Amino acid sequence: MEFEPGRHDCATLAADWVWRATGRDPIVEHRGKWSSMAQGLRRAERHGGLAAIAGKIARRAGLVPTDDPVTGDIGVIALVGGGHGLAIRVDRWWAGVHGVMGLSYHDAGAVAAVHAWRVPDAR
Repeated sequence: MEFEPGRHDCATLAADWVWRATGRDPIVEHRGKWSSMAQGLRRAERHGGLAAIAGKIARRAGLVPTDDPVTGDIGVIALVGGGHGLAIRVDRWWAGVHGVMGLSYHDAGAVAAVHAWRVPDAR
């Protein structure tokens, strides 16, 4: 799938994964509320930034912070070239939808997780 703000982006990918793994949609009240990068970024800033939103999503879904993310966990990663994105840990990679590239993989050894949360029963 191609990048589509509000439908297939880093936030919806991570939230869809959490929903599938836990049965709880952590962004139910936000779905359909943005359709461009600018709207998504403004929405994130109104709620304290991407890390704050990710933390709220994680708490709402009952996820626990972790300093040692493994396959199936979600995290806020520092993107090469600047900025941050939500991603899912897949083996030694972080998978996310970051910009027009669509789904992309980032080597976990080269890309730092700023925050990460354990997704129970996702492995």
